[in-house]
Amino acid sequence: MNRFAKLFTSLDQTTRTNIKIAALAEYFDSASPADAAWTIYFLSGQKLRRLIPAKLLRQWWSEAANIESWLFDECYEIVGDLAEVMALILPSPAGESDLPLQVRVTERLSYCGG
Repeated sequence: MNRFAKLFTSLDQTTRTNIKIAALAEYFDSASPADAAWTIYFLSGQKLRRLIPAKLLRQWWSEAANIESWLFDECYEIVGDLAEVMALILPSPAGESDLPLQVRVTERLSYCGG
C-alpha cells in the first residue's frame, strides 16, 4: 500500500508526462499482478461501493480523535474532502505495516465485487 501511495503522490505532484511515465514504469515493474490490477482500477477513476455511510465515518473519526463533532464538521467544510480530513486529524499509527494494495482492498475492506 505504501508503494501505491508513493506512486499516487508522484503522479499528483507533477504535470510532466515523462516523470509520470517513469513513476508508473517503476511501480509496474515490481508490482504483483493483483496490486497492478487494483492500481489500474483506482487510477482509471473507478471507486469501491460505499461500505460505511459518511455520517458514521465522521462520527467515528470525531470520537477517535477526541474532538467535538461540530469541530470535525467545520474542518470538513473547509477542506471539502472527507478522506483528507480523516487523514489529517488522526496521527499515523505507530506500528505501520506495508500490506499490499490488494490485501487492503480485498481483505481489510471486505470488497465483495459490488
